[in-house]
Amino acid sequence: MDNRSQSHHFSPFAWYITQQERWEEQNGISAFTIATTVAAMLAAVNLVNQVGKTNIADYCRQTADAWNDSIETWLYAEDTRLSNEVGVDGHYLRINPTIIPAASLGDAAMKIKNKPEGQNVMPVTEMVSIDPLVPGPVWASRRE
Repeated sequence: MDNRSQSHHFSPFAWYITQQERWEEQNGISAFTIATTVAAMLAAVNLVNQVGKTNIADYCRQTADAWNDSIETWLYAEDTRLSNEVGVDGHYLRINPTIIPAASLGDAAMKIKNKPEGQNVMPVTEMVSIDPLVPGPVWASRRE
């Protein structure tokens, strides 16, 4: 198939992949989604350049660069209860559901969609693995 015939798909795709964390279907930013999105946008740069869509290529490249430069700001939290408890300077969050830099989250909480009411909220700075998103006793035992 000719790349030129597919060029009309790139702009909606670039918009779509920037709107929601894709893995957990939670609004917010996660390292996994940023990494795959940055890689996809950089791959798209080559494709859209081949069909002469330099404005879309520039958008993808600039967005990928900006997001790559912002990963630590969005997702690396320092001096949290959890990092102090295990004796490290900081840690990466599994997901940051806000636009607030990780260093400024404080006690911000996150609602988890697949947990029952009363067990579905936890501090964002303690969301460091997928355990809270897995149904069952793993999450509950860590929070008790």
